[in-house]
Amino acid sequence: LYKLKESDGSSVWTAYVGVQPTGQGNIASPAIANGVVYAGAMDNNLNAVDDSTGALLWKKNIGLIYGSPVVANGVVYLATLGGKRIYAINATSKAILFNYLTGG
Repeated sequence: LYKLKESDGSSVWTAYVGVQPTGQGNIASPAIANGVVYAGAMDNNLNAVDDSTGALLWKKNIGLIYGSPVVANGVVYLATLGGKRIYAINATSKAILFNYLTGG
């Protein structure tokens, strides 16, 4: 995961958030809320990274994340591919608030 300066594209920080994809990877944008970057990785983890420093705050193994997470009211919403589930995860405690099997 990389943070770049908007003004000139130079690197602010780099954060290691999982294995490097060798084929089809997690092609999704991270979500940023309240100074935290939320990004999925190929190691099945949702990662929470400090937006100022790039330090890993926490990670939660939930399955291969499909698409970009969305953050609202302190909750991270995301979908997994293999498990075909939609999750709601507390953005601070990383507790799973609910998960729903999509059946598709």
